[in-house]
Amino acid sequence: MIIITYGNRAYEAYAYNLYRSLTLTRKDFIENYTFVYYGIGYRPNLEGTNVVNIAFPFPENPDRLEFMKPKILLDVLTKFKNETICFIDADVIVGKRLNFKKLLENKTFEYPLGGHQYCEIPYIYTAYPDGTTTYFTTNALCEYLGVNVKVYMDGNPRIEGNSCRYIQNCFILFNDKHYEFILEWNSICENKFLRSKQVHYFPYPDETVFNTLLWKYNVTETLGFIHTNCHTFDAYVRGEQSTNLNNKLLTEGHTPSLVVNNDTLMYYHGYKNTKETTKILNYLYENLSS
Repeated sequence: MIIITYGNRAYEAYAYNLYRSLTLTRKDFIENYTFVYYGIGYRPNLEGTNVVNIAFPFPENPDRLEFMKPKILLDVLTKFKNETICFIDADVIVGKRLNFKKLLENKTFEYPLGGHQYCEIPYIYTAYPDGTTTYFTTNALCEYLGVNVKVYMDGNPRIEGNSCRYIQNCFILFNDKHYEFILEWNSICENKFLRSKQVHYFPYPDETVFNTLLWKYNVTETLGFIHTNCHTFDAYVRGEQSTNLNNKLLTEGHTPSLVVNNDTLMYYHGYKNTKETTKILNYLYENLSS
């Protein structure tokens, strides 16, 4: 299997932490996996026996590097044929339960696969002095692309017409047969008209596009609830050591740290604090290395 991630120079340290978490939690990682790191706008030098470093040019519109995700996925498909590939955000730390074979069990894998967002209707908003609020959801892009999915942000917030729950695409499994889907994803991300109205059409950059396309093609297959969003050592250890932590927060008061199903918690997204991540890697080394 191929594992890929990307980032600018500042993100290389995060990518190395991701790599180390993979080597410490999987005994066969060096022998059976290839870790590919794309350095955006520079020549990367991520160290590791099974690491492939690739320099990639800055995009024409470098405002949000998230929009580069589908372009990089397309590039890696040209370099590694007939492989199952997993994209993982650089600020992810994986856990002991991550099991790629289990994730693909009984899957048709006709489209890229991702895990559920902790909330069903992600949005951003602008509140005005007169008390009114404008919400930015997937609605604008769905309407633009003719996708019959509608978010309602009234007294009863809900989404109607979606074929699957909203995916947080910090972790995506894909292969060669998804090339056209990813190509379409990339073309929408690069649309200059849509990018000129970014908040309106892309409240969650490339992720808004990814979900809209899943609904366009009536995709129902997902990876389910397999991750949480947190950033502390204590949260990680609690997630790894707990055996009955369903529909609970790893960090009190931090809604994104929701764990829906403890048994399927495979990775933790949002680790950019070097001090906290170092403690996690030391914990993994002390408890899992042989």
